[in-house]
Amino acid sequence: MPKYSDIDLFLDKNELTGDISFKQDLQAIAQSLTNIALTRQGERMFNSEFGTILLEELQVSRSPVELNSIKEVVMAQLEQADPRAIINNMEIIR
Repeated sequence: MPKYSDIDLFLDKNELTGDISFKQDLQAIAQSLTNIALTRQGERMFNSEFGTILLEELQVSRSPVELNSIKEVVMAQLEQADPRAIINNMEIIR
């Protein structure tokens, strides 16, 4: 039995039940983290702290030190927004 489950964001149809598909466990957490990372802070109404600075910060050329700082902030934002996730490391690839 899955510990975590979320609705599939693509709203795919489950062929057996005819209902909306679910993501379970690691897939549910991965989908959630992707959703959070691609949401800009302030984009969600009534929750201006939700989301990350990732999209804005990566549009500008940054030094390795600045990228490391951005990485730490984004990791903290992701863990705060979804407490199911434990992020040990993140790599920013240009």
